[in-house]
Amino acid sequence: MYTITVDGKDLYIPDSEDYQVSSATISINTDSVAYLDMDIPCTNKGLKEIKQQASIVRVYDNDVLRYKMFVDNIDYDFDNTAKVSCTSVLAYLKDSLVRPYSTVDSEEGITAPSSVNGYFSWLIEQHIKTLGIPKSISMLASIKGLCWIEIIIFIERPPKSRQLLMKLKTKF
Repeated sequence: MYTITVDGKDLYIPDSEDYQVSSATISINTDSVAYLDMDIPCTNKGLKEIKQQASIVRVYDNDVLRYKMFVDNIDYDFDNTAKVSCTSVLAYLKDSLVRPYSTVDSEEGITAPSSVNGYFSWLIEQHIKTLGIPKSISMLASIKGLCWIEIIIFIERPPKSRQLLMKLKTKF
């Protein structure tokens, strides 16, 4: 059974009159980015929590997180039903380009750090430079099945000062 939350608060609970969503559909393109489109009646108590371009929507299947998305767009029809479109947070990674680089100091061109922590920090810096505005990213990587790395970044949007908070968790 699916449930949906927005910014940690209930949005869809199947058997609850107060948290109903109609015509919710998830599609996944070949680029592995998931898209969620849903209609939310004005009577849904979680509707007021949704903020366009700011809220994070999570979709659970039997209490297991399946999708984490950001709210792209909110439109309202004449019945005051909200038509909400969400995109998987993986789409953030499609926004950036990293120019060719080397992890060897003696080679010409752009040099990236060779340590795992330094390399991921460098990739995040390149991502932020490319975007022009910071976004929040959550990334899980596995390197040859030997190491799990979880990097979580929170960056506040202007006009607040930009902050980079990183949590690095490894398992060898």
